[in-house]
Amino acid sequence: MKKYIFLLLSVTFMSCEPNHKNRILLQSAIDEYSSGNYENAEKYVIEYLEDDPSDIYALLLKGKILFFKKEFENASATFEKAASLKQENIDAQLWYLRSLIFSGNYEKADAVTDNVLKENSEDWRFYFWKAQIKKITGELEDYFSCMNTAELLLQDSAMLYQEFADIWEELGLAERSSVYKKKVEAVKK
Repeated sequence: MKKYIFLLLSVTFMSCEPNHKNRILLQSAIDEYSSGNYENAEKYVIEYLEDDPSDIYALLLKGKILFFKKEFENASATFEKAASLKQENIDAQLWYLRSLIFSGNYEKADAVTDNVLKENSEDWRFYFWKAQIKKITGELEDYFSCMNTAELLLQDSAMLYQEFADIWEELGLAERSSVYKKKVEAVKK
């Protein structure tokens, strides 16, 4: 009986240990990332991904680490994998787009933005980033069009403008605060 209980406990412990180890690895990666130790964070997240290569949140963490290490092409590949695993994950799509822009891959970034906007035409952030692509590539008419669309989508959110007004006021920048207070009033009309 004792052998049976020992065997059962051993099997249970062994089956739980990798999950516990992975949780520790992922938490270590997050801690290192949060304190700006990207080399250590990358080491931990890579080890974690060896056991669970399709964990979208670990992939996002790895991509962000690479992004902040200015390894934009590697970050793009990582974010692309994360975005392909869960296409409705807006965070993955945004980081993928940013990394493409920062790596200078404007054509692909523009195509990604178009693809996302087909499914999600209400997110101002994609219009904003599309505008940035157009500005970089010298397509100013498209730049203004995208910026106008982003602004129109934002106008529904007077709370955002009010938050900016409050922050600038708290920072002692009354002039900037008044700009956003005027926007709040304009949106409310």
